[in-house]
Amino acid sequence: MIITDFDSLMGDIPEPLGGDIWHYSGGTPQKHSILHGRTRFLDALWLPVPLGQLDPDQVILINRFREHAIDQDAQFNKARASRTVILGTLRRQNVTSVLEVGCGKFPLAQEISLSCYQAVEIDEEAILECQSEGLDVNTVEKLTQCRRDNQFDVCVALYAMHFKFSEALLEYIARSLKPGGVFIFNVIAINLEKFIETNQSLFNAFPVFRVFKTASLSKREFFFLAASGSGVNTLDFAANLDAELVSVGSVTAGD
Repeated sequence: MIITDFDSLMGDIPEPLGGDIWHYSGGTPQKHSILHGRTRFLDALWLPVPLGQLDPDQVILINRFREHAIDQDAQFNKARASRTVILGTLRRQNVTSVLEVGCGKFPLAQEISLSCYQAVEIDEEAILECQSEGLDVNTVEKLTQCRRDNQFDVCVALYAMHFKFSEALLEYIARSLKPGGVFIFNVIAINLEKFIETNQSLFNAFPVFRVFKTASLSKREFFFLAASGSGVNTLDFAANLDAELVSVGSVTAGD
């Protein structure tokens, strides 16, 4: 069973949404054995596996829940803090071409003037809604068929890279960015070093990176500015990102 009427959720008892994802926003999860060993996400969802192991259908179900929660409660719109940081950085950097990963139904192109915009999505409902607004949004498989290399100044992925991603996506991002282009993404991670260690394919594709935190975000949320080349442009973006530098890293083949 998959719940689509999110208004019916009570919150004070665990309730299944579908895909072995449970909803519970009460204060004592320890007393509910069904929640033991699960990963908590968006304060109210309890996942059967870590974020990076969810399948596409589970991610899409989370998308539907999040959309409803944002409509109902401004407090659930915590992504706005991250979005504000990113939009401000893009404007200060005078970016005009953006590739977005995981735009959902809230593409950046709705809020910033861009001469060139494209987005990669797995959610068919979100794809159709964005396309109805005249935006170039599709799956990586379909976009690859008509890819134009070196097209974008920046790739942005908000709350996307802590989910499962493919080698095809990383290749598409790397080839779509202009020389010196920057990949900006955020992740929620309890252990930053472990996230880097367990996502070697990501950091092999973008081996030069800087990690930031900002006071407006959760203590477990990190921003990455990454590049496939020298990473010189990450310095420019760092100057325009209203955040505190946490670390500078680089990955070489075989690390």
